[in-house]
Amino acid sequence: MLITSAALLGLFFVIFNVLKREKYYYLHVILVLGASFLYEKYHGALFPFGHKAIVLTMINHVIMINLITLLAYFFDKKAAKNQSWRVPEASLHSFEVIGGTPAAFIAQRIWRHKTKKKTFRTSYWLIVFFQLLIIWFCFSDIKYFIFK
Repeated sequence: MLITSAALLGLFFVIFNVLKREKYYYLHVILVLGASFLYEKYHGALFPFGHKAIVLTMINHVIMINLITLLAYFFDKKAAKNQSWRVPEASLHSFEVIGGTPAAFIAQRIWRHKTKKKTFRTSYWLIVFFQLLIIWFCFSDIKYFIFK
């Protein structure tokens, strides 16, 4: 599973070219690889690129990116109050795009952060809409009609 996690994260971040933008991405990679290592240590190694390894890697990714998104929103809110360095909005949106929308929604409600800026909210809800559209497409029968 560790090999699968490293390969998928490497491919994912090369495609989206996000590692150079924000230190939170490095933390995400470390957390996912650490979770994969611990899983293999206590449950045994999984076949690289097997179905179970890929599913567990994706579950680890979703959990960790939501944790990172919560942290990013928390530190951005704290920085906004202290008038110090902020997390760029592009970084917050990229966290949302790669799976952090549930945590972003929770963070916006808990800390009342980024709730007044209309452009940010519009971008957030567009991301949510497209993610729901992708999920619907993946789990519906419409793909059979399109790709017949």
